[in-house]
Amino acid sequence: MSDSQTISAAVAKLYNTYPFPPEPLLDEPPPGYNWRWNWLAAYNFCTGQKPSQKNVRILDAGCGTGVGTEYLVHLNPEASVVGIDLSSGALAVAQERCQKSGATG
Repeated sequence: MSDSQTISAAVAKLYNTYPFPPEPLLDEPPPGYNWRWNWLAAYNFCTGQKPSQKNVRILDAGCGTGVGTEYLVHLNPEASVVGIDLSSGALAVAQERCQKSGATG
């Protein structure tokens, strides 16, 4: 096993044991509004322009338990959002979180 595989396995084991972030699961959309998770607002902030399309693909790399993924899905209804993580345990929580709140999981 290479050094990077050993490190990846150790990180996955840590987050399978202690899924992060440990936010509660809700049966409703996430509370509040966070402009950083809104494609239109973030694009405008970074470029000073309005994006030419809303139906973008968003990758949440290292999504953990899906707290940010849930915001991305709810605040970008025309986008396709995919969350990935080394931890299968955290991904299972992320999928449950998004299903419970009405986001596609």
